[in-house]
Amino acid sequence: MAMPASRYQQYILARSAILDATTKQLIREASTARGSALRYSSPWPWVLALAISLTIWLGAAWLIWTLV
Repeated sequence: MAMPASRYQQYILARSAILDATTKQLIREASTARGSALRYSSPWPWVLALAISLTIWLGAAWLIWTLV
């Protein structure tokens, strides 16, 4: 494996390794804090949002159909 040619390249490699380790640690902490709450969340908010959206779109389509 070749060594970096300059101190700047060494700095960049060290900085990216630190950022990579920090990012992995933050992701691990966030997933530990959240746990599996999202995995087992209720589907009812999604169903309600879909029903409201469909109602709005059907209402708009009905208005267009009756006014045109």
